[in-house]
Amino acid sequence: MRTLPALAILLLAPTVHARVTEHCPSPNDIIFADEKYRAHAQRADATWSGIPSAAGGGHVREFIDAEFHAVRATNPSMIFGFFEGCRYRLTSGTLVMKYNGGATPLKVLVPPHGWSARKGDWLYRCSRNREGCSFTTD
Repeated sequence: MRTLPALAILLLAPTVHARVTEHCPSPNDIIFADEKYRAHAQRADATWSGIPSAAGGGHVREFIDAEFHAVRATNPSMIFGFFEGCRYRLTSGTLVMKYNGGATPLKVLVPPHGWSARKGDWLYRCSRNREGCSFTTD
């Protein structure tokens, strides 16, 4: 009878999502299809998508920066908030790619090495390199 709870945990385990570290997609991984720019995320059930600025379009040339709005920090190495997106330069104009995934829109910067605080401690910007602009999702 003791094996029944263990068996239930094993059967339910595939439906539980582990924390995944995401970062802005490579410009080479972003494709334009069905009037949107899209890219795969680290999580199988998540995606990146974006629409160019009003006068924008064309090839994705380079990563510019990413923004994260903090709502609270439990300590300096764990900051909770909302990931706003990754900004890229297009042939004409700019593009903001949004992350679509996770059970909650609340994300975590762990650790926030590539990020620097702007406007007090609430807005974080990352512009070093896209891999350094990472966040954790559930």
